Amino acid sequence: MGQRFQVYVQYTTKDTQTDDIRQALIPLHLQWSYGAYSVIRADQLLRYIYKNVHGDNEYGSKPCDDVSYSDFVHARSDWENKTMKTVCALLEVNQKSGSYQNTSLLVNMDDFSSETYTIDPTGQDNNDGCLIVKVSEDGVIKYGFYSYDMLNEEIDTDPISAEAYLEPYMEVQEQDEDLYLDLQLELDLCAKFDLLNQTEVIEIFETDYWYKDIFPDYEKREKRKEQQKITQKT
Repeated sequence: MGQRFQVYVQYTTKDTQTDDIRQALIPLHLQWSYGAYSVIRADQLLRYIYKNVHGDNEYGSKPCDDVSYSDFVHARSDWENKTMKTVCALLEVNQKSGSYQNTSLLVNMDDFSSETYTIDPTGQDNNDGCLIVKVSEDGVIKYGFYSYDMLNEEIDTDPISAEAYLEPYMEVQEQDEDLYLDLQLELDLCAKFDLLNQTEVIEIFETDYWYKDIFPDYEKREKRKEQQKITQKT
């Protein structure tokens, strides 16, 4: 078991300048998230997305209810519309236990030379698995877990449910026993959503994503770099 875990949220976004519609990704690293803590965060995230995509409380309200539908579908995902910031904040606080942890982006645009990037879930600092959530353009929400031992050199199997992901931890629950024994509501909520399949997961991680969807100042920084090059030549 471990404490290093990743969360990936793919959703549809619209470029405000060109009106082009494309897929965007929020790739996050969570320190100290495993077992029950990861299932609780899946519950929080799925409730939040459903509320803000569909505009109702069918699965119960959660914090950040003031974030609008456009924050997840057909909106540019920058700090201005709070999509990234809100998801980070939502996952940092375990609303059931009150524990807090830091989240960080898995992408640093200074490490790359192009306008787009891809993510390899098997190459991350991970010893506890990951959660993947896909929000389609028509509002369908799917999810899936991968345990650490399923993250081989390539994605070669379907992801598993929250219940299946949690099962190994139920055998080693000496610590936080009350937390582990009181997860039925979270498991029932996750079970209401369809699971992703292997093909869908592979497509998520083979997609090229735009830096400007998660770094609002990307274009400004690129212009500064070009200006610096021109200055250096003269």
